[in-house]
Amino acid sequence: MYGTVVDMGCLILLVKFSRREGLRLHHLIGPIRLRWEYDVVLGLGCFLLCMQAFSWPALLANQFVFGATHPSFYPGLLAARTLPRWAVVYSLSLLWLIWSPSEEMTYNRYALPRIEALTRSKLLAFVLVSSWWALQHSFIPFILDSK
Repeated sequence: MYGTVVDMGCLILLVKFSRREGLRLHHLIGPIRLRWEYDVVLGLGCFLLCMQAFSWPALLANQFVFGATHPSFYPGLLAARTLPRWAVVYSLSLLWLIWSPSEEMTYNRYALPRIEALTRSKLLAFVLVSSWWALQHSFIPFILDSK
């Protein structure tokens, strides 16, 4: 649930900052042009390629580091927990409807063009935004543990 709270905070800040520039939130969404025959085939192809490109190296890295391709992590992690039914329903329905658009608007539609304008470099802007975005996801799942 903390992710939704963070996303709602991001959306509130996006509204505040974009209004200062004379923009509305819908300006940060942009046009959506879905080309079914191209986008679906490209998406499936990228998915299949990425699954192969990352799955095998991850298994090998696990074997090298942990001595097993599927290591057993300590029980405080998410894999050892069972989510309540409401949390499963929420995760599969409302969470991604809030999470995905708020991250896309924050990073790609708001931060990226402004950092590019400040640095005058597409590459540097891309590296900064993607690094910060990746760092954000390195804290998932965030589980407070006194140990």
